[in-house]
Amino acid sequence: MATKIIIPARLDSSRLPGKLLLKIGNKTLLEHIICRSKKIKNTTLFVATDNKKIENIAKSLDVECWFSSKKFENGTHRISYFTNTKKFKTNDIIINIQADEYNFSIHGVNKLIKYLSLKSSHAVATLIYRDSIKKNYNNINNVKVITDKSNNALYFTRQKSPLNSINNFYTHIGIYGYKINALKIYDKLEKSNYEYNEKLEQLRYIWNNIPIHCILLNKNQSVSINTIEDLNILKK
Repeated sequence: MATKIIIPARLDSSRLPGKLLLKIGNKTLLEHIICRSKKIKNTTLFVATDNKKIENIAKSLDVECWFSSKKFENGTHRISYFTNTKKFKTNDIIINIQADEYNFSIHGVNKLIKYLSLKSSHAVATLIYRDSIKKNYNNINNVKVITDKSNNALYFTRQKSPLNSINNFYTHIGIYGYKINALKIYDKLEKSNYEYNEKLEQLRYIWNNIPIHCILLNKNQSVSINTIEDLNILKK
């Protein structure tokens, strides 16, 4: 068993184009994500992209880059492609760290790795935290999640959920863990209108009855950079 961290990275973001090359301090956003990912022990790090500028940054930081000019629907789709073209063992664990998840929780990633290493009943897991900030509840860029009593995801949404209280709801953190088989089949799974309308890649698993376990963190320190406002807040 090996644990591989893959950062799917693209520049054509619709909400903030080129954001991975924007500076926070003296580093680009992508450099921050790569450098933080390298701190996670006993893992191998890769960047998956379709852009030469991103490839050059990865190589400058001694990180192997997987390049493909194919068009992918989302980060999971991009990683899925490489699990079918690169060599993996059947018991490998893959961690998907989204390239805009600034200051993500290393502790949270380690919890994902531990959970998937020990539990055979789930092939997909992700991170959530309990939120109570009204601005986050109303923000469509802040993805909310509804879980069952065992912290398995029932639904992810960008909208205000009637099943959540504005003062007590779960917010999703953009980091996923998978067993390799869950990634290899992703492109073959049926898509739903829920995935299309919400623009949330993880809903494909739920639609196809593949459960997603949600690991609850006590606090959230990461900031998902979706807009110029998010970036400016960090720069203050």
